[in-house]
Amino acid sequence: MTKAVKRALDIAISLVGLLVTLPVIGIVMLLLSIESPRHIFFAQTRLGLKGRPFNMYKFRKLPVNWTDEGPGVTVAFDSRMTKLGAFLERTKIDELPQLWNILKGDMSIVGPRPESLKFKDLFVGEYAELLRFKPGIFGPNQVKYRNEAELYPPDVPPEKFYREVLFPEKARRDLDYFRKTNPFRDLLLILKGVWATFSGIISWRRILNLHLRIVVADVLMIEAAWFLAHLTRYSGLPPESEWEIFLFGIWFLPPFLIAGMALFGCYRNPARFFYVPDAIRLIMVNSFLWLIFFIILFIIHRSLSVYIIPLVAAFLIIFEMLPRVALKFFWEMKPLDQQKRSTSHVLIYGAGRIGTSMSGLINGRASAMELVGFVDDNPYLRGRRVHGFEVLGRESDLPTIHAVHKFDEIWMTFKPDEIKRLRMMAFCQKQQVKLTILAETEPFSRIFAD
Repeated sequence: MTKAVKRALDIAISLVGLLVTLPVIGIVMLLLSIESPRHIFFAQTRLGLKGRPFNMYKFRKLPVNWTDEGPGVTVAFDSRMTKLGAFLERTKIDELPQLWNILKGDMSIVGPRPESLKFKDLFVGEYAELLRFKPGIFGPNQVKYRNEAELYPPDVPPEKFYREVLFPEKARRDLDYFRKTNPFRDLLLILKGVWATFSGIISWRRILNLHLRIVVADVLMIEAAWFLAHLTRYSGLPPESEWEIFLFGIWFLPPFLIAGMALFGCYRNPARFFYVPDAIRLIMVNSFLWLIFFIILFIIHRSLSVYIIPLVAAFLIIFEMLPRVALKFFWEMKPLDQQKRSTSHVLIYGAGRIGTSMSGLINGRASAMELVGFVDDNPYLRGRRVHGFEVLGRESDLPTIHAVHKFDEIWMTFKPDEIKRLRMMAFCQKQQVKLTILAETEPFSRIFAD
């Protein structure tokens, strides 16, 4: 593909992309302008073709007054992001302004991801060849690492992991692809990139790892609600004329509702942390999704009984509440084990039973302390709320969390190994934060087994 043809395709595709996404861009600009007028876009200097720097544009994800504190990479549930910014990052809507970079000629539709100047020193040896290619929105790494922010381990500084692990892997993959690219492969890559962008919005692996039991229970409860609603409406099985729509609901309703509940945050918190706000969300989301599903059914089958609407809705809400309430009840009934402007701001390391118990103690009326939130090395807990407080990240996120929340103490709810102990002591000494290991501190040590 000649440079002229590639450039023409870049202009055509970026113009079409801007026209198609114009309503989304308008809504995002409005929301960002409400949050902070005149600070809608964010420009960051990146390495371009032949190493020339250029300003890459994104929608703003961080607070307006944020400086360069924290790592040079974005991890999952990065504490620096605003709530709107986290949504933009998850959906990749924040990258739409890069279509303007393509029109300007700084970027291409297909190319290696442009790197920050902070990592300029990595382009040495064979990796320097990457600078021969114009950076782009879509590339092999943009597809494979669609949710790159979730890959960072809990006990390694994000920049160190990126430099030593992720960058070499991505660089080798880019070089292998762009040394032998062709128009057909580029077109296929664009299609894969678009699919990865949409399919990666919901982290199904995360949901299944954290909520497998409740997802399975929801599927069974949805099927039971659909079946019992028809059993109630017709005093038995539906008539033969309704069997087609009845069978359609059996196989299509569960995935439709599960996907909708995942998208609208019904699996945001573990079932054992199911509280009134979660119940309200569950009722509203299920009612809305069921109404949409019924409209679809009514369009397909005009003779569908309207009595099905309240029956299915009632059974859905009752049946989906039951397993959540049961799991919460049994979890709280188990004995405590070793699960992982006030005078002092405390961060709890470990969001298990001891951590949640300590949160109640810290946040009590007689306490002279204020709880900032939790950190927990379980990647599937990040961003969740435990007793009303957010799990802000993992050990590797502590510098970022401290930059945002300025906590004074860390309470560890477990006894760390020697390596983790030394890391935590070094961090606390550097940031002048007090470290308390509850397993070694009276009177808390008495509730820990040796």
